[in-house]
Amino acid sequence: MSQGPYSEYPDQPDDQSRSSYGSRKSRSQPNQPSNQPYYQGSDSDSSQQPQDQNSYGSPPNGSQPSYGSPESPSSYGSQPSYGSQPPYGSQSTNGSPPPNGTPPYGSQPGYDSYGRDSNPVFRPSSPVEGAVRQLPNQYRRVTTKPGVATFAAEQEKANWQMIWVQIIIAAVVGALLSFFYILLFRPAIPASDGFGGTYNQVLSPFSAFGTLFSYPIGVLIDVGITYLLAKAFGGRGTFMTQTYTSLLWMVPLHILSAVVVFVPFLGPLAAFGLWIYGLFLNIFNIRAVHHLDGTRASLSVLLPIIAIVVLFLACGMTLGLAGFMQHR
Repeated sequence: MSQGPYSEYPDQPDDQSRSSYGSRKSRSQPNQPSNQPYYQGSDSDSSQQPQDQNSYGSPPNGSQPSYGSPESPSSYGSQPSYGSQPPYGSQSTNGSPPPNGTPPYGSQPGYDSYGRDSNPVFRPSSPVEGAVRQLPNQYRRVTTKPGVATFAAEQEKANWQMIWVQIIIAAVVGALLSFFYILLFRPAIPASDGFGGTYNQVLSPFSAFGTLFSYPIGVLIDVGITYLLAKAFGGRGTFMTQTYTSLLWMVPLHILSAVVVFVPFLGPLAAFGLWIYGLFLNIFNIRAVHHLDGTRASLSVLLPIIAIVVLFLACGMTLGLAGFMQHR
């Protein structure tokens, strides 16, 4: 035997004695493993191999299947069938679908077979939108069921965002109603002609839009004075909370007063009655926010009005006395 490059390794044949690679075995027998012995010979004898011999030759151990034979089943076990219990736990990840009409998340009333709510309820897209939708119910509770408990239940909802929303709503609605009132009734106010005389000046409808600026300022001044007096009597509430709860009765009464004035003769009287009712509601409001008794809460609300009435009477008496002295 000739010495090849692998002759120094006695367990391996040289180049001439190694099996050559020939043509691929016919595909007519894809699953037939080769039973021929490991053929060894020279290159010249390789052409004498049988025609059905796998040209690649069988490996020495004879355990490798021929080309095209199917692989052996997985050593990890067979795949569980659809709906069967996996071997590694009790939770099924590919279980059978639930029967028709059965929610996949359990039998919960009010849901369809896909777990969707069968009676969907409108959900606001933002907290402000949801709070605005609750305002009519809050106005109704405060104005029709007045009491300390009613205002105390509304304190936790106080925030500056809803304070400004309510002020803007009241200012805009009040301005529009005043615009139509002036446009329909053309009220006039006395004015001076500059020569000591007076005349009635008809208001312009566009003067009603001054409410857009006067109403927010008036609300803050009114609430601020009451807040300072309540603090002076030992109140423990905050300005934000008092402003929020005050608007719960101020806004609906302001809008209602702007509506009733359209009624001739009785409209102004009804508006005055709503103003008196607002004082009554504000006393409950101060009691709830500042934890005051009825007397101190009443003084916090009524003292500014008493001071205005006294100041008005003092001014009237002063002007009357001055006129009397001139004609004497």
